[in-house]
Amino acid sequence: MPGWFDLYDWPVSVGVKDDEPGILQSIRQLEQVVQELEDSGIPKSRIVLGGFSQGGAIALQTVCRSREKFAACVILSGWLTLTKDSQVSAEAKHTPLFWGHGEYDDKVL
Repeated sequence: MPGWFDLYDWPVSVGVKDDEPGILQSIRQLEQVVQELEDSGIPKSRIVLGGFSQGGAIALQTVCRSREKFAACVILSGWLTLTKDSQVSAEAKHTPLFWGHGEYDDKVL
């Protein structure tokens, strides 16, 4: 099931198989958008990344890998991907995070 990346397991739960190439490609795409914003004069410290479901997963990974602090990260019904290769930069640890999830979400457990 494509979107930001392929899903091999449905519903999504702990231990789900990751589409690492697809996830990394999506992170690069989002980083390009952020770079365009920075090139237009908006510093990363004023940029909020967010998303729903797969978009939230990509926003979270992008923020975690960044060497500069974002203004914030907002995730709704998302999850942490690439858990075997977890990378959280020192800067990311200072980025405010809102991670919300519905009690009755039967797609992202």
